[in-house]
Amino acid sequence: MKKFILLFVLSAFVLVSCEKVLSIFDKEKETTFSISYTSKFNVASVGANIAVKYRITNPIEGVSVVATSSEDWVVESGALKNTLIFTIPANESDVAREATITLLYGNIERVVTVCQMAAGAEDSEFTQFEYLSGLYHGNNTGATECDYNYYIALGTERDCFDISTGEVKCVKGHKYLFLNLFASTHAENLNISFDVPVGNYVWDTTNSTTAGVVGEFSSYLYVEDGKDGKETDFVSGSVTVTEESIFVTLLDENGKWHKYRCDAISVDNTNNFHPSPVKDNCSTLNGDLGIAFSKPSIYASCYGDSYMLGKQTWVLYVEDSATGDNLYLNLLANSAEVMPIGTFVVSCDLGNEQMLLPGFLGYEYLGVWSWYHLYDDDRDILGSAPIVDGVMTIEDNGDSTYTMTIDFVDDCGNKITGVCVSAVTF
Repeated sequence: MKKFILLFVLSAFVLVSCEKVLSIFDKEKETTFSISYTSKFNVASVGANIAVKYRITNPIEGVSVVATSSEDWVVESGALKNTLIFTIPANESDVAREATITLLYGNIERVVTVCQMAAGAEDSEFTQFEYLSGLYHGNNTGATECDYNYYIALGTERDCFDISTGEVKCVKGHKYLFLNLFASTHAENLNISFDVPVGNYVWDTTNSTTAGVVGEFSSYLYVEDGKDGKETDFVSGSVTVTEESIFVTLLDENGKWHKYRCDAISVDNTNNFHPSPVKDNCSTLNGDLGIAFSKPSIYASCYGDSYMLGKQTWVLYVEDSATGDNLYLNLLANSAEVMPIGTFVVSCDLGNEQMLLPGFLGYEYLGVWSWYHLYDDDRDILGSAPIVDGVMTIEDNGDSTYTMTIDFVDDCGNKITGVCVSAVTF
């Protein structure tokens, strides 16, 4: 009898255990539908696109998210991965307004609230940034050939980008909001000067690089304190560009909304194509240098419009095997198909049709752009001089050779001159 009772108890335990296991598996298969980051959006009176991001576990086959709005001024206008995009037009009324968006997945319902400011309310609600800086990258980083990248910064200081190096130059005590925008409009004047395209941009955590988004990658608020700096990252929000201003509403990782405004949409890099100059007396020359070029060779490479200036970037490498004299020259020329021909003034002035870029010391004090070097037989550098002024001409001799005439000046005022005739290896 005791054995029977024991077997009964064990059987009951097994049954109960199986029920618990089944219950666990049932819960694992349960479908969940939730709103990510925030269910309340604050929108400027000028309007914006908002991105409602959601998460689904154990999705139901054949079922999709259906959205309805309580007000007709909230319009569903697109989608990203696990994200619905809604367009909120400008509020021309002097009264703030509110709407709800109901998202339904199967029989699971979630509600999002949209609060839009009254017309003209931005002055008191938005923190003002005075200056706008930016770099135009064309469609080099876009998902398609119609997605153009504008990397801009709203700041309390001007020209935080150096377009000659791509470096960011933040000044101690100043604040910068970096925004990685993608638009369907090409900048006609390229990186020299451009307007940020008018429109609404939605925060994109997937970094799809498609037109109409703010890529989360490289978008953040930064305060330069002279040490490590303070960076604030965001998880949601939008950017609206009008004919006169930029309005930004972003939600940070701690659930705090940030609102910023800049009353400028034009970036002017005309006088911003100049890296940090070399220090005084960087040259090792003791006086003027005339190069004989008795056994010269010229090597040339074109890197396309690498600075997005409408000018082709060329690198010319000129060496003389007899003397060890060497020139490393960085040009901006008109043509990408043949050897650059004509006159090249040593300058950073983008107003020049063709130009030779002056030498400077870059990362870890390495020479960048245009330099003179003297090598020994073991290819060790005996001396160097940055080319900071002067002119060069290149002529096609019509027999597969070219004549290069140089009249350069280094940072100590020494002249570097010579005439080189050679074929070119591309």
